[in-house]
Amino acid sequence: MIIEEVALTASELKAVNQLINEVHQFDQTIKDPYLSNQYNYFSQMPTFVLAYCEQKMVGLTMLYADEEPGSEVELSVIVAPAYRKRGFADEMVKHAVRISQKYGYSKFSFVSEKIFLQQNPDFLNNNMLTITDSEYYMKASRAVKASPLSGLTVEQMTADDVDEVAKIYHASFDEPLTTTMNYLVQGLKDPTGLSFVLRYQNKIVGYCGVDCGQSDYFFGLLIAEEFRGRGFATFFIKQMMVTLQEQGCKEFSIEVDCDNPAAIHVYKNAGFVVATEVVYLVKNECTNRTVLA
Repeated sequence: MIIEEVALTASELKAVNQLINEVHQFDQTIKDPYLSNQYNYFSQMPTFVLAYCEQKMVGLTMLYADEEPGSEVELSVIVAPAYRKRGFADEMVKHAVRISQKYGYSKFSFVSEKIFLQQNPDFLNNNMLTITDSEYYMKASRAVKASPLSGLTVEQMTADDVDEVAKIYHASFDEPLTTTMNYLVQGLKDPTGLSFVLRYQNKIVGYCGVDCGQSDYFFGLLIAEEFRGRGFATFFIKQMMVTLQEQGCKEFSIEVDCDNPAAIHVYKNAGFVVATEVVYLVKNECTNRTVLA
């Protein structure tokens, strides 16, 4: 049985977390899929496809579509080890493709980890997939106090800051301004998240969102271009970590492109270490198959 959900109920969330933990233990993977539709461009778009066998949840596919129609949808697909190669992944992906196409999306990438591919060397060929990008998923368990930098302060973002932050974000990531505004506004509404800004002489020069889950996950961290290379990013992330640890956070996580040595250096200076390598896979152009293991 396959079920489509916009958001997870409390009982579904519990079952999903049990499934994720089972898969991590079996595959030696680390990164959890994002379990919210908070940032999806369409708030009513089904985000979760759940597979059941005799009332037991055995599979999950999560759709992450935070940009306008026509952009790429990220699909996280997991299946309980005992139920693999029985067609559950294939059926979930078919549902995910139909949902995406209904909302104007036709391009997809699948999220996996390098260790999974190493343990399943035939997976890419069998499913006609190609790696297109990779990121390091980094973790830290202890906040390192930042050395003071004159004129810099870190504050929680407010609704009054959205327009100013949006201009910096839009310039840094080259995303449509409407997508950027939605991203920032939804971040402020998220009851499980926080948004921070970095000010230099009372002017906003940096932004970062934090998803407060099992670990506090930093995302969207940026420094305005004209202020880069001055230690601002290191100060920003260290100060956020200190603040969050004072509020009870026990672990931090962040992702960074593998080919971004400057950012990797900043995060290592803040105490982060590489925990796993996340890979993004796309179907080979020569096939329309959507079968996964």
